[in-house]
Amino acid sequence: MAGIAVLSCMGFLIALYFALVHHKLMPSDARFLPRFCRIESGACASLLSTADARLLKVPNFYPGLLFYAAMFIFAVNPIMVKPLKETMLVASAITVVASLYLTYSLLRKLKISCLLCYSSHIINFSLFILMVLV
Repeated sequence: MAGIAVLSCMGFLIALYFALVHHKLMPSDARFLPRFCRIESGACASLLSTADARLLKVPNFYPGLLFYAAMFIFAVNPIMVKPLKETMLVASAITVVASLYLTYSLLRKLKISCLLCYSSHIINFSLFILMVLV
């Protein structure tokens, strides 16, 4: 469960960063962030305005924030594991399907390389694997 908690925190921070950049509360290339974590201006920052950045009619970071927070709460509360395991497994499977589509979109449709996007997709896949193993 510690792995789920750590990955959920990482995913939450990525989604929070996208939210802060989207709402212009943080510059996309904030110098205090490691270079890997910065959304460089131009193509990468323009991702936030694409249709695929709003799969559920709202920016993807909103459901992401909810998902990662729910996964973290699930991971740190042993009482919740048994009653919520199936629900969280289904939610995790949905994120994997969405991540596969979004990765396809990044690579084939938009032709943009976004390391933070790929990182969140890897986190989603890893969370799913850990959920299957719980």
